Amino acid sequence: MRWQMALYLKSCNRCGGDMNSKRDIYGEYRMCIQCGNMIDIPNESSLFSLKLTAPTGKKKAA
Repeated sequence: MRWQMALYLKSCNRCGGDMNSKRDIYGEYRMCIQCGNMIDIPNESSLFSLKLTAPTGKKKAA
């Protein structure tokens, strides 16, 4: 198993501390080293599952 750790300097919105990225069975998240604040990172597959609809060009009568 390969371990990866990213450190985000001064990115905590609560205390301004450093955050590192982690992963558990629920997904990825960032956790502040100083205060313990946790932020969930949205799953990329859920971002691509959004369906966008293009306008059809039909206008409704007023």
